[in-house]
Amino acid sequence: MFIFFYGVGIFTYHDIDGEKAGKTDFQTQGIAYSLDNGETFTVYEGNPVIGNDGIKDFRDPKVFWNEKANNWTMLLVAGDHLQIWQSDTLISWKKVSEFGKNQGAHGGVWECPDLFPLKVAGEAKEKWVLLISINPGAPNGGSGTQYFIGDFDGTTFTSTQKEDRWLDWGTDNYAGVTYNNTPYGKRIFIGWMSNWSYARDTPTEKWRSAMTIPRELSLEKINDQYELINYPITGLKKVLKSSNSFKANPIYSVAGLNISQSEIVFTTASRDFELSFTNQKEDRLKLLFDDANKQVVLDRATSGKTDFQEDFAKENQLMPIKNLPEGAVEVRILMDWSSIEVFINKGQYVMTSQIFPNEHYTNLNFHQRGEEPVEVKNLEIREIESVW
Repeated sequence: MFIFFYGVGIFTYHDIDGEKAGKTDFQTQGIAYSLDNGETFTVYEGNPVIGNDGIKDFRDPKVFWNEKANNWTMLLVAGDHLQIWQSDTLISWKKVSEFGKNQGAHGGVWECPDLFPLKVAGEAKEKWVLLISINPGAPNGGSGTQYFIGDFDGTTFTSTQKEDRWLDWGTDNYAGVTYNNTPYGKRIFIGWMSNWSYARDTPTEKWRSAMTIPRELSLEKINDQYELINYPITGLKKVLKSSNSFKANPIYSVAGLNISQSEIVFTTASRDFELSFTNQKEDRLKLLFDDANKQVVLDRATSGKTDFQEDFAKENQLMPIKNLPEGAVEVRILMDWSSIEVFINKGQYVMTSQIFPNEHYTNLNFHQRGEEPVEVKNLEIREIESVW
């Protein structure tokens, strides 16, 4: 990770020879400075500014100006937990606290930390949110991003959170962090749309994966539980083309559209139905709302190219939705040629997944699962402008 601000870049050194030699101190933290707005950098001759006492995975500095302590604060991951360091100069650093040795998911290495305050919607209260990526150990295998809601006193982050919480339940949103000092104070997040389980094997030619749609993070209290909401930024509307509206209810199928480059939005109170995307090659991507188990299931087993790696489509992706409010909620889906991003109830529950259909999906079908008919209202499908 490389952080750049005020002409100073902060980064992790990785001594590949030291790693090959079996050492555990091969990652340290350094700084460089630029006098031409980032065009060129001069490496600080006193590097590393933070050494390593023997922690194998010691990296990913995220630095911010700490108004509580009136200094620079750096977040570092140290194998299976977080370290917090502080400095007045960006040169001399002191470790002031740690977090997470006995909290959160620990199925793999912690990476890419981020810490920031958010106001709770509709309240004067402010909470702090800590993001930690982990690989492996995500709920659906491989890479994922967990979060903690708590408090930060300027040196120490604390959280009473007992259960593991996940920013995104899909298999392909990892290593994301947020921007500081954005216009209007918005907290904008972008993640890497891939998974280390198969990132090197995806069937592509000129690129390897992409980034998620930028999302605004916010905090809401839903059914007496704090939820980290992540929802596409409003600027996405600028690249949406004309809408195809389908007002009839119930709706069972839509055909003849290029769904693989679109936004699909509808509201529904139904909790027991299947939404499938198909094409003339008989590829089928399934999104299942399972009321009995209070979960959403993403099945990409027959979505197109899946045999390039044994784990890619071996298991369905499961997302518990036990705290979803009763009644109608919005379902918003962003489809690209090789990805799907699902946002339920304005980003309360989110799934991001790579897919590789043999041709564009052109059909959208709703299938009733329970006794009640599928209730879909205000279905709209909009084509999204291409960046090419």
